[in-house]
Amino acid sequence: MSRSIANFWGYEMLSDFTVVYASNSFDGRGSLIHCFDGRELVLAVVQRTALDDYFAWTGRSARDANLVTDSNLASFEKIISTKYLVGDYGYYEKYGRVYRLLTVNEQDMHRSGLEFTDRILAVAEPSGWADPRTGEVQRS
Repeated sequence: MSRSIANFWGYEMLSDFTVVYASNSFDGRGSLIHCFDGRELVLAVVQRTALDDYFAWTGRSARDANLVTDSNLASFEKIISTKYLVGDYGYYEKYGRVYRLLTVNEQDMHRSGLEFTDRILAVAEPSGWADPRTGEVQRS
């Protein structure tokens, strides 16, 4: 849905999608994405099991999951925005604040018809990983 049509119907579009690089992103449940509805922070999590099953992974780190999520962020943005638009979200409370929370599972990935790849892992340096935005190698 285009931004102008969505705004015509009174819906805000999400913006400023960013993967949160943390060692135990979102309590180990998956890759955490921050985005905004106007000034309101909205959370989205790409389930770790979705990535493991979609790519047939075993033993990948949270850092690998975040890297792959970030390199596929444009595709995840579409899924998250669609789910948000139809109200397919829950709520998450932390530190006395309540946030809207969207969850992306493997079914969402397949149903979207979008392509996802984990090729970024082939270029990640064994002793670290390359930030997909800058190419800079990050070390543990």
